[in-house]
Amino acid sequence: MVEAHDNINPKPDRHFADANEANKVMYIHQPPGLPSACFGGLMATRAKYMRAAGVVINGRFRDVQEIQSIGLPV
Repeated sequence: MVEAHDNINPKPDRHFADANEANKVMYIHQPPGLPSACFGGLMATRAKYMRAAGVVINGRFRDVQEIQSIGLPV
């Protein structure tokens, strides 16, 4: 993740939820200090649809029960 106002670090050409690859684990690092979640049920649904093997999150996430019901390892 790169904060919207960050003009120093490179930004990916697409949203990280669309960057999942089949049978691979995605790592998401949320910049420190951000109050909102960087991952939740909608992104888990997208990752599952894209056949991601799982997601490792260093940051805030939500919708734990929804993610568990989807069956995506987080």
